[in-house]
Amino acid sequence: METPWRRLKARMGGPRLLAWSAWLLALATAAFVIFYALSEQRGAEARRGIAVDAGARHAGEMADVIGRQMEAVIKGVDLSLLQLREAYRQGDARKFESLVGATIAALQDHGIQGIVVTDVGGHVAYSSISPKQRGVFLGDRDYFVAAAAGADRVVIGTPVRSRLLQSWSFVLARPMFADGRFDGAIVMGLTPAYFAKQLIDPRLSRDDVIAVIHPDGSYLARNQLLDQVLGTKVPPERPFLVPGSNATGIYRARALVDGRERIYAWQRVAGSGVVILVGLDEEALLAPVDAENARGSRLLAVVAASLLLLGGGLSWLLLRTAGRQQRLIDSEARYRSALAESRANEQKLKLAASMFAHTHEGIFYCHPSGRILDVNEAFVRLTGYDRDEAIGRDFAFLDAGRQGADFYDGIRESLQLNGNWRGEVVNRNKSGEVFVELLDISSIAGADGVATAYVGIFSDITALKENERRFMHLAHTDALTGLPNRTLLMDRLNQALRSAARQRELLAAAFVDLDGFKPINDIYGHRTGDEVLIEVARRLRQCARSADTACRLGGDEFVLLLRNLTSTDEVLAILERIRGAIAQPYSVCKDKIEGVSASIGLACFPEDAADAEGLIATADDAMYEAKRTGRNAVRRSVN
Repeated sequence: METPWRRLKARMGGPRLLAWSAWLLALATAAFVIFYALSEQRGAEARRGIAVDAGARHAGEMADVIGRQMEAVIKGVDLSLLQLREAYRQGDARKFESLVGATIAALQDHGIQGIVVTDVGGHVAYSSISPKQRGVFLGDRDYFVAAAAGADRVVIGTPVRSRLLQSWSFVLARPMFADGRFDGAIVMGLTPAYFAKQLIDPRLSRDDVIAVIHPDGSYLARNQLLDQVLGTKVPPERPFLVPGSNATGIYRARALVDGRERIYAWQRVAGSGVVILVGLDEEALLAPVDAENARGSRLLAVVAASLLLLGGGLSWLLLRTAGRQQRLIDSEARYRSALAESRANEQKLKLAASMFAHTHEGIFYCHPSGRILDVNEAFVRLTGYDRDEAIGRDFAFLDAGRQGADFYDGIRESLQLNGNWRGEVVNRNKSGEVFVELLDISSIAGADGVATAYVGIFSDITALKENERRFMHLAHTDALTGLPNRTLLMDRLNQALRSAARQRELLAAAFVDLDGFKPINDIYGHRTGDEVLIEVARRLRQCARSADTACRLGGDEFVLLLRNLTSTDEVLAILERIRGAIAQPYSVCKDKIEGVSASIGLACFPEDAADAEGLIATADDAMYEAKRTGRNAVRRSVN
């Protein structure tokens, strides 16, 4: 009996046609997977290209903004130089020094270090830093040579390390003229460290850099690794150093300082030749794109595997069922498809459960009200609370008391507005130990867009925060004596000066240099010398008051910052007590050492100096006066 199925099979060509259909389906599936993979690859490359172009535009915009700021600073300093030059030319010394003081006060926020005037031969004729600089030869400095070339324009010198202040500086200079001829230069010193602080931008990642480059390629300032780059130059093949190069541009290169690949944008400051260089770290810039591409690759793998499995299964099914009725084929195909989908969903659930259980980060799953619904094993290990102890409690129950209610209200507000929150939280585990965690909370929204739950993922970063604290301590402390170093001293001195100016209080700086110390190293050895320095530091701390700061500059030089003073007699009494204590014999390394004393120079604010560098320099001059007049004495600066 001829059935409809047999009629259809005869018309379609029977099992052979079904077999050819199976192979065609397999080939089509493979071709589609290849096409999809190539499309995803092109999309990934396009996304990286878009991110690079966006980063380049962002770097260019930042370079333009910083370049305008630097141009304004240079013009402001140049205007001050022109005013000072005119005052100096008029020959009124009192008026000129008054203008110098006003200029230093006005530009102290720009990191000014001092103002110097040279004669036509390049020797210092005037210095606001120290009278001892008079006569020092500066004629071989690049800025003097450029100023002497004859053009009446501002000149920027390469950074040099000051022998007096033991710090880096670079200068802006203007030539002096007399009867139309070159007659010397007026010079203003600025600190690279100040400009480096101005280059810190919260929008930058940890490895992004902003640098100010001299026309010859020398670093004037950099937002990171400043001490490492000062005195060095960028590679001469950088495009902005090529003669005739544009005022702006973009390039990609690997930095010699730290080996990082970056996208750079440069902006040449008009009128000075200084280049603002902004470098965005490629790894940080492309991290979101690479993460998105990785997710696309994983999705591609899942889709490709599913398609290949489905195509192969259908092809195999067609070959197996070529002689069966179409209804049975359709029924079996639907059954197998449903079974495959069920198994795929089951596998996804098992994978999610495995990740939840075995990840190293603590995870909690909570209701929108903040009540915890479930936690993973890492949560139990990090907090010490069992799963049953955590479920049902508010996610803030671990709070160590360092954050108030407003802090957690802010988290909830961010979740409601943005769907996520990320930050550091100080918590306490079950045993009472305080730890710092990096917490990332995201909301899970339903079909209507309303949050149905929150998932929090956190890791313990206590060790990282402690290492950060230790590094900060080492950066501001002398390794041998444990006293504050020059960096911390200058920070405290600037704060103290601002406070003293507001409160109209007396403040003093004392420069302490040991007498008779060098023979100790020569006779007893450097180990004994180090022990003597440690004992000197102990005596300084013992004699100083709680409000005072004792600092070691290096070698046998120390500085005391004295605050909350009532009179200069009180200062002299403290310094005499310190001088007497230092002069006592030393019992170190089984040796009894005598003959060590201290020459101490004193400078007071506001009578002797108006800023930190001036106060230290004046105290240094007074210390040399104590050395010259017999040592083991306290001398105050005489203006």
